[in-house]
Amino acid sequence: MGKKAVILCGGCFKENEKAKVALQEADYIIGADSGAVYAQQMGFCPHYIVGDMDSLPEESKKYFEQRDAVFLTVPCEKDFTDSAFAIEVACRLGAADIVLLAATGNRIDHSLANLYLPVPLLEKAEKAISFTLIGENWQGYYRLPGEIVLNGQKGDLLSLLPLSREVSQITLENTKYLLQEESLKFGSSRGISNVFRENIVKISHKKGVLLVIHYFKEPKMG
Repeated sequence: MGKKAVILCGGCFKENEKAKVALQEADYIIGADSGAVYAQQMGFCPHYIVGDMDSLPEESKKYFEQRDAVFLTVPCEKDFTDSAFAIEVACRLGAADIVLLAATGNRIDHSLANLYLPVPLLEKAEKAISFTLIGENWQGYYRLPGEIVLNGQKGDLLSLLPLSREVSQITLENTKYLLQEESLKFGSSRGISNVFRENIVKISHKKGVLLVIHYFKEPKMG
């Protein structure tokens, strides 16, 4: 089986059980600069801390140094983000299952960049890599053509975001709004806010990269 890497980015984060389980199961924990602090808050020490270290508090740096974390430092002036470097490190380590925590937050530019980072790697498809996003009350799955089965509860929300120019022949089962071998084009909002009609939902498609987002409870809209 492939190795599992959990990357803690620098976005917004609240401790939750799914994140804790992911960290417990990880072969590698990688903190992207200040994202490493989230691991510290939950009682974990990253194996690797990567980035330009412009936002990692000095006291946290000393804490990690005392616990033999490996620091991989890059210049502040660079043409990639710390999260992108963290994914590159995870791939170098041979991770086939990569989980991103705190990938979204108040910086919309970083949030969008983080959401798009897995796409080129998946489109190359040189080897099978699984990417998952974990939030406080949601989980996201990057999907190449095939089928995914989600276990949840009636009333859970489901959103589909096409990350390729077109994601084609999408079929949904057990949702309020059904699709039968239909397509979604990049930028379409048609796949947003579907609803579980049963505790198990099946999603399949035949072309493109699809981001499947499962909300475990209905989020409050501002």
